[in-house]
Amino acid sequence: MIDKDMVLDYAKELAKDKSTLATAIFVFVGALAIGGYFLHGWYSAGIQSSAQIAFSESLEIFNQTLTKDLTATEEKKDLDWDESDLAFKTGYEQNKHAKISPFFSVYEAQSLAREGQIDGAIGQIDKAIKDFCNDIYFLNLFKITKSLILFNGSDEQKQIALQQLKSLADNKDNPMQDMAFYYLGEYYYSQGDISAAKDAMQRGSELVFKNDLNVESPWVNLCRDKLVLL
Repeated sequence: MIDKDMVLDYAKELAKDKSTLATAIFVFVGALAIGGYFLHGWYSAGIQSSAQIAFSESLEIFNQTLTKDLTATEEKKDLDWDESDLAFKTGYEQNKHAKISPFFSVYEAQSLAREGQIDGAIGQIDKAIKDFCNDIYFLNLFKITKSLILFNGSDEQKQIALQQLKSLADNKDNPMQDMAFYYLGEYYYSQGDISAAKDAMQRGSELVFKNDLNVESPWVNLCRDKLVLL
């Protein structure tokens, strides 16, 4: 699993470099959220062992590629994601009936998006959303991920992404509301709208979400950290 501190540090680095936000922001969405906030107790419960192994192997490839991407020079970025998306595609095909199968699609989507294949990535995210339509936590996580991927697409897709993300942030029934506020604030910051960025981060920082281990959402803390910088 991707190291949480590494992901949080990378999130803070993005705050200092507006130009990287649109192309890199989605990469660690699933990484941090799936790292234990809502997934605790679900991952090991009743999942076929073969699917667990396949997902772990695919995730290791994703982690290695992400690590390379975080440290690579601009001309060497995005070169290895085809191996990652193929691993998750194959894993899904071999384990499509396992409970964990939608996560193959989510990570394949992030890999495809990193390669610039936005339409293909959205297709994979939509597949995961359909599979998890009855789970409010992962449904909203996947919707947020979809919005962030759309920010890497055409101007029309970026407008759709903004409207979707605003809707997710304003939805009080969304258990990932704080996460939506964080990324909404980051979007406004990347566009130079500091006032709107502050408002989004302030609203996100005031939310209180905890998982079944009584661990506070990392997105609330990220909102608070960003407010200090604005």
